[in-house]
Amino acid sequence: MIDLGFEPSLIRSFGADTKIGGKNPIEAGCLVISSETAQRHLGDLSSQALPLAILFDRQDTCQLALQRILTRNNCLAFVEDGISAERVRLVADCPTIDASSTSTRDAISAFFKNHLFLHDTRSTQELKRSVPEQVVKTNDRHVLMQVDSFTQGGMENVVIDLSVSLEAAGYRVTILNQGDEGDSAEKARESGLRIVSKKFKTPNQYVRFLKTENVDLVNGHYSVYGASSCKQLGIPFIETIHNSYVWFSPADIDAYRAADPNIENYVCVSKTSARYTDMVMGLDAKKIRVIPNGISASNIASPNATDRRTQLRDKWGAGEGSSVFLNVASIMASKAQLPLVKAFRRVVDTDPSAILVLLGNTEMEPAYCDAIKETIGSLGLESNVFIAGYQRDVASHYMAADVFVLPSYWEGWSLSLGEAVLNGLPCVITKVGSAYEFEDLENVFTVAPPFGDPVELKYENLARHVYGEDLNFEASLSEAMGLALDSKRRAHDPNLAQRLDSVHAYRAYGELFNNVINKTRSGKEDK
Repeated sequence: MIDLGFEPSLIRSFGADTKIGGKNPIEAGCLVISSETAQRHLGDLSSQALPLAILFDRQDTCQLALQRILTRNNCLAFVEDGISAERVRLVADCPTIDASSTSTRDAISAFFKNHLFLHDTRSTQELKRSVPEQVVKTNDRHVLMQVDSFTQGGMENVVIDLSVSLEAAGYRVTILNQGDEGDSAEKARESGLRIVSKKFKTPNQYVRFLKTENVDLVNGHYSVYGASSCKQLGIPFIETIHNSYVWFSPADIDAYRAADPNIENYVCVSKTSARYTDMVMGLDAKKIRVIPNGISASNIASPNATDRRTQLRDKWGAGEGSSVFLNVASIMASKAQLPLVKAFRRVVDTDPSAILVLLGNTEMEPAYCDAIKETIGSLGLESNVFIAGYQRDVASHYMAADVFVLPSYWEGWSLSLGEAVLNGLPCVITKVGSAYEFEDLENVFTVAPPFGDPVELKYENLARHVYGEDLNFEASLSEAMGLALDSKRRAHDPNLAQRLDSVHAYRAYGELFNNVINKTRSGKEDK
């Protein structure tokens, strides 16, 4: 056991005399420590390869800080009750064990003996082997992807890519849109997807639609409409949570809580959003599954797209010697473009030819966009900041840029961040959303958001953080942008590309849907 200054009492009674391969934990090279100690020594533990057992007190089970450790394959978590186990599961990939069980010692011994045996008898390549993928029959299953609007944005892109992936797996998919249409609806139709735009005046109209369409499962995206009707019809309803819904009013949260008994599962796009869904929205943690978003291959730039790179850089007034920072997000306060522009002023002080491109919808929050324009003028950045608006052709912009920057106050699982990473760009990001998946990459620089734990963000205090000014945040952001300039574009990583590819990433949805439909059909047959 490495000596990190832990107090002997923290190893607790079942640490020193637990035998692992005939040795006690200290001789065998493992740690049994409390969650409090793990948090105090997070930096030291993150770099250690020792097998690790963490003992959680109830109040510590939701600490996101331990997430990086709890995703390791040599870690074991001990919890005191069922709900604590569910909450650890939301941020961890490691096994969880009841700490009060009489078999706790045996569990530690068995886990570590197995870990040591595997690493002693398997090569590094053998340990990387994947579990065989589930083969499912889906051609008789109709999934309804339900949205309350389908204009443009990250959620809409997820719905499109997920629908395409499900159809490739054999599902029949219909997108039901109950609100406004925009460019995303056109993109979906261009992809060959079926969209039905229909507003129901009564629940009975919705029920008739479900029956007529022979729907087997409803997957709501920012929509819980009709969940109770689905429950009555015996149609499973699965809700996808696309973000930490920090902007929800008490009435919004109450609406989700009211729908909770009628919802089979929640799919959260990141562990961060899963934790918020549990801790703040108060939805049933046992129902939550985490399935990260995937990236469409169409947004990965071709290395040979040099003509388009030159064309864009000429449009921005950026020569080959200029540094181009790219932000891909709708122009709105939650994406923090205003502090980004202020931080960029310091970059320009040292690199006068630097360019910042804001690529995203300018109509989401017009007053905020106007404030950005005013700040650009007051800081004398008219020739350095380019507001490009919404563009379909995102891939070429990644190729034309030198650094990607996303200073959002919160995110779910940012598609633009995943795309930037796969395009090899150095990235400057806030530690929110899916940042934990990429922060260990060599050219990714993280900045703490101007608040503490994300679960502290709520409808009542958002304005103070989103519209307030935080000079320390701006300074940290500009410092990270400076560091990113010295970093190089990463080479293509085929393993990362495969993991993030939408076809691979969304296969988990297909497996979940298949299992739920099978369970539902089996239940109907038993009646």
